[in-house]
Formats: sequence, structure tokens, C-alpha cells
Amino acid sequence: MARSRHSIEQKLSALRMMEEGTYTWKEIEEAHHVSENTLRVWKVKFDTGGIDAL
Repeated sequence: MARSRHSIEQKLSALRMMEEGTYTWKEIEEAHHVSENTLRVWKVKFDTGGIDAL
């Protein structure tokens, strides 16, 4: 498995921002230096496997 350059804390922070609904995708992308696709992948992984999947 490839090692991520983003920590679990960064991923969870981005997911929290998405869940709050007060931030745009662009704001989250810029805050965490990731693409929209990466955010979607993190969300799917978290939704299906929880924190261990990240």
C-alpha cells in the first residue's frame, strides 16, 4: 500500500469540514492541498471502513 503524505489528522480535519457544510469544496481543497477527487476518495474510505480505512 502506498504511504500517504497526509496525516490522519489532516484527513479527519478535511472530512469534518465537509460534514459541517459551511465550507466550499474549493476552500477545503486549498486548506488541505488536495484535489476534489482525493477528498471524495477519503470520504468513501471513511464511510465504508471508518478511521482504519484512512
